[in-house]
Amino acid sequence: KICAIGEIGLDHHFVKNKELYPLQKKIFEKMLSLAQDLELPVNLHTKGAEKIIFDMLPSYKIPDINIHWYSGPENYLDIGIERGYYFSITPAISYSPAVRKTVLKVDKDHLLLESDGPVKYSGKIGTPAMIKDVLNAISKLKNVPSQELENQILENTKRIFPKIF
Repeated sequence: KICAIGEIGLDHHFVKNKELYPLQKKIFEKMLSLAQDLELPVNLHTKGAEKIIFDMLPSYKIPDINIHWYSGPENYLDIGIERGYYFSITPAISYSPAVRKTVLKVDKDHLLLESDGPVKYSGKIGTPAMIKDVLNAISKLKNVPSQELENQILENTKRIFPKIF
């Protein structure tokens, strides 16, 4: 059973070959259309292409949008918050000021957790076991009891990905 489309998106940060950008966009448009047709939420990678992606999204009727590991410009973070997007937080919260800023700005009812493995965080390969550390870091940063935050994030997950439950 399919519960979401993603991780999909555009990468203009790690992908340096600009000749690939039109192909990336074409594939991304097809994935957004698929999500719209299937009425599924999307999990988006926006690194370095925030403007293009945030300009594209209103053209699609997608039930819910999660922005994965957001560390981009603050103005697009604000737009995403205003539009009601979710933001998934990775173990990068332990060292990234941009990720911590995302956590501080996004209301707890629009936060999700992820490991994004096998990416390395401070030399350690990301695993699902790190998610509890992410939860605790968010709890401390937002001054919200860990259990309360865990319950809220479970509810958020049920809301954005109802087909899982």
